[in-house]
Amino acid sequence: YLTVFQDGHTGVQDFTRKKFLDVKCRAVGNELFIINEDGSLSEDRIAYIGGVPVEHIFETVQTYFAAENDAAKDRNNSIWALNDEILRMAGCDTDIDTIEITINQRGKTNHKTVGFVRKETYADYYNEIESRMINDIFYIDMNICMDNENLEKQVKELEKSIKNGITKVIIDVRDNPGG
Repeated sequence: YLTVFQDGHTGVQDFTRKKFLDVKCRAVGNELFIINEDGSLSEDRIAYIGGVPVEHIFETVQTYFAAENDAAKDRNNSIWALNDEILRMAGCDTDIDTIEITINQRGKTNHKTVGFVRKETYADYYNEIESRMINDIFYIDMNICMDNENLEKQVKELEKSIKNGITKVIIDVRDNPGG
């Protein structure tokens, strides 16, 4: 019912540990990319989960989770397209412990059986802010703005950099889903 408001801040959040596929990936538009060890996007894409096209799974996610913009839609798809409950609602062929995914790797198709793990739904979501120096610029990649320990850490790093003479700061909110 709450999705009719199309407000990413209006909803019911359950912070219990839910079952998600044990694979690191990120949704960008209509594609679900595997994430490399260094956190970058690989060229490898998950095309099907449990025999269902990823695009259909994204449609199921969007039915239940409101998004204010494309960044929020990608964020919801990245999180919820791996959830066992959403996968079952999307019609995926799954058992209680595993599911088959189809990966497109540089023009080749591979199938892989992936297990489910229990984790906090928004554990990664609430810590997506990091900073680093790029030449003489203090760069903050602020994918979410949550008043938590990670934000406090970034503020202290910024204060330290300013005390050390840094005068240029970039706060990048391009992937922030709103708020």
